[in-house]
Amino acid sequence: MTDLIKDISVSDSSQRPYKSFSGVRKALLRNSGLCTTEHPACTKFHKALEKTSDGSVLECSYCNDNFSTAAGLFEYIPVWERIEMLLQSPVEGPLLFSYFWRGVLEKEEGVYSDFFSGRIFQDIVSQRGGLEMVKYDIFLALSADGVQPFKSDNYTYWIALCVILNLPPSIRFKARRLLPLLLIPGPNEPKDLTSFLRPFITEIQSLSLYGRNAKLWNGERRIVRVHLLFALADLPAMKKLTHLKGPNGLVPCRFCLIRGIHVHHCYFPPVFSGHDQSNAKRRIVDRVLWDPSCLPLRTHSEVMEAYNWFKEMEFKIPKRELEYHLKQNGFSSTHPTPLLELNTMRAFRSFPIDIMHLLFENVAKDVVSIWCNDSGRHVELAYLSSRKVYEAVNDNLRACRKGFGSYYCRAPRGLDKRGLWKASEWKLFTTSTSLVVLDGWVPAQVLSGWKYFVQLVRLTCQWRHSEEDVDQIGSLAERFYRHFVDLYYKKTPDRVHLCKYVYHLLLHLAQNIRDCGPISLLGQWTTENFVGYVNRITHAKHLFAQSAREKIKYHVAASLYSLRYGIQIPHIEETDVNNNWISPLTSISSPSSTESGQTQFSLLGPSCHTSITNEGKTNIPGLRDLLVRYYISKLGISRAEAGNLVRKNDSIRVWGRLRDSKTMILRPWTYHGFSQYSEHRSTCYFSGMFACNRSNEVDVYYGKTFCFLSHEVCTASHELVVADWATPGLRRGNQGQVYSRSRIDSDYLFACRTVEEVEVISHPIAVVQTTYPCVGKRHSVRTYFVDEMQDTDGVITYLDSNKDVVRCSLKGIEV
Repeated sequence: MTDLIKDISVSDSSQRPYKSFSGVRKALLRNSGLCTTEHPACTKFHKALEKTSDGSVLECSYCNDNFSTAAGLFEYIPVWERIEMLLQSPVEGPLLFSYFWRGVLEKEEGVYSDFFSGRIFQDIVSQRGGLEMVKYDIFLALSADGVQPFKSDNYTYWIALCVILNLPPSIRFKARRLLPLLLIPGPNEPKDLTSFLRPFITEIQSLSLYGRNAKLWNGERRIVRVHLLFALADLPAMKKLTHLKGPNGLVPCRFCLIRGIHVHHCYFPPVFSGHDQSNAKRRIVDRVLWDPSCLPLRTHSEVMEAYNWFKEMEFKIPKRELEYHLKQNGFSSTHPTPLLELNTMRAFRSFPIDIMHLLFENVAKDVVSIWCNDSGRHVELAYLSSRKVYEAVNDNLRACRKGFGSYYCRAPRGLDKRGLWKASEWKLFTTSTSLVVLDGWVPAQVLSGWKYFVQLVRLTCQWRHSEEDVDQIGSLAERFYRHFVDLYYKKTPDRVHLCKYVYHLLLHLAQNIRDCGPISLLGQWTTENFVGYVNRITHAKHLFAQSAREKIKYHVAASLYSLRYGIQIPHIEETDVNNNWISPLTSISSPSSTESGQTQFSLLGPSCHTSITNEGKTNIPGLRDLLVRYYISKLGISRAEAGNLVRKNDSIRVWGRLRDSKTMILRPWTYHGFSQYSEHRSTCYFSGMFACNRSNEVDVYYGKTFCFLSHEVCTASHELVVADWATPGLRRGNQGQVYSRSRIDSDYLFACRTVEEVEVISHPIAVVQTTYPCVGKRHSVRTYFVDEMQDTDGVITYLDSNKDVVRCSLKGIEV
């Protein structure tokens, strides 16, 4: 851009390569090789129109206008030209296959790590004839969403884009690696969204069946096929993509055939009870409508058979009878969505749940709204409506705000600002702060049920799942649903509106993970971020959508130009090729990575060598026993072998600080382990949510860092942290939080000392200030929430109320 400014500002106009920035954009579009196709649509963009053989355009069935020529045009950006340029790029080409090949070949049984672990991909592999037949195939996910750029206006435009699933999760969601397809100007939402996708479906259908002969980055030529695996959208857009009635239909679910209850023109699916609608009072009838543990699931063959029947009977039976049958099946049209014409799409398993809108924008927001009594209808459920309680929770959230680093997450705001909360704030509130700030203010029975949802969210947001994790997600979803129905609904007609369809969708989370892999990698975060990016670079007030379309074309042209002429794209590192998978935290912080994909960390001075046998000098009682127990769990050796290792290598190095990817420095609770006094630091406490092997529940435990160590065993350096965990024998919160509001002597607060790898606390996902009671003098106290989603085998040992040693894993798996 500096060179362009110099060229444009040359005084002699004859020497200027470009007269203005608009000339630069035109040259970029011209030289990038970007080709778009124009397609007709009605004047109000209700639907895309079809051309007849004589060139005329068919009329729109919604506005009934007949056009001899196209009244409106929308542009479609083909997919293949961009994929072909990616395949030829020496940087981008290997990225398309290195992660995909490694994931397919090294896939662990019973582990869902990405889309290639799901049943849909496995069906395609068997259909194609084996993994060797799809080795050079490209897999896409379609995402569509509507956008309202102005808060004071109902002006809406719609955007559709594709995500390349072959890329590693750490880079596949970058804006320059997305494939924008089209933009529908509006100003109203389209009536038939899938009609605008017809050019894309036609192109993908050809690429999936026959493929194209493409030149790869290494000079080799191959037949490359492109497949569409998933369609992603929120509930309003999903209703348009699937041609179903949606949440307000008699059969609202796209995954099963449950039936709802008609109350005030809406259908709700409560469980284990029905309504006698013949009675004027709509009394409750004690009968089972459906069982959440055994849902009547739809199958692809049954759905297609139903559509074939509608196609045959469309002109043979009265229209009213046809609409009745459509309503009984939840269909909004007699014709299936064109997306099902692709042989890689399954009805409706290829349309996974969007966890961003489901968990955070709907369920979490709705539960808090009930507690705060926003509707004013159910005072008995308004646990936070009291001014005293409301202000107390508000103060707790505001007190947490100063301790959260903006580099990791958005700082929390009070409940009075919850109407402005983003999805990331709802996620932070659900997973990190809610169990702390609500304890003591919400009844124990209510908070116990909320704890099921917190555990469900934390498991669902992981980027890889074991089969045990998926089973636990299904169990937690069912337990939370039953809790909600029993505590909030209570078989009362006046409360039937509380049983919204979004609570039912929780029961399909486990099924979605088995079909599609981790659905945390398929959320609408990508589309929302890209839409925000487009809105930021678009400054037009009049004809905003048309200006946004030009900005998208300029964005695509810039990417193609850099690929065509070998210009290095910023933010592409060679280390990205070696990333197996990367957690949401490390994808935000973009740390340097090793070949194993782990985040690097470094121990900082002051440091000192000492002997393990001289425990008095190190001020770490029982250090030898701690190391022996650590190596038993880490290396899987016997106690005698671990004792010999520690005895032969009794020299250890004590460090004073830990730096995580140059982003945050952690200091231990004491200076560096040699001080004779306990000096409180501002970064001493941290928290983790762990599952013990004596129960299926997960508790929140607090700890503090005592010191950082490095110990060399068998030519390998183990970097460790000595952690003091709060003992459960003290007063605890109802949900397992180890803290007390009363003043307690700190000497008795943390009594169980363990040795863990520094990696355990080198990935904090949040920092909460003053959540732990201050003891003695007032000092700054922060809590680091540990990221258990890291691929680590850390095992925490603590003492339960019976003084028995209990071991629990950071990953929530019983040890």
